[in-house]
Amino acid sequence: DPYLMTFDPIAFRYIGRRVVGSSTQRKFTKFGEDFNLCFKLIKSDSKLVKSLLFSYGFLQIPDFFCTPLNDKNSTKLVNCCKEIENGKQSPFIVKPAGGSFGKGIFFLSRAEEVYSIDNSQKLVISRYIERPLLINGLKWDLRIYVLVTSFYPLIVYMY
Repeated sequence: DPYLMTFDPIAFRYIGRRVVGSSTQRKFTKFGEDFNLCFKLIKSDSKLVKSLLFSYGFLQIPDFFCTPLNDKNSTKLVNCCKEIENGKQSPFIVKPAGGSFGKGIFFLSRAEEVYSIDNSQKLVISRYIERPLLINGLKWDLRIYVLVTSFYPLIVYMY
């Protein structure tokens, strides 16, 4: 069934151990390198993704792109960077899709930098939010974990 996504717990990468008293707990916090839960929809059409998110109440979604960039998205990103150079927009932040702890993150603010992006890496390129919402003066994030076990009928578990 092409619409059924299988879930293999072996795909979780073992991150580390934390000793609590005499017992040991394992933390599974990342997916393995070859395990991919991303939908092609996100890579192909950001307008459709935004319209879906808007319909669920997400009103402030910054511009974003995913690599590999096709010609259309590459041109659009170059034009966005030209607006940055003119001082009209904030820069883009580029993050590796499987990264953590700030590794591999860089800013994109000039049009010529777009051509140096490695399309073989899985990267998420999004508009940098210069004044984010802070809680007690600190940045924060909200992580929602979703497991889709079937598309027809749609079965989704959210944690």
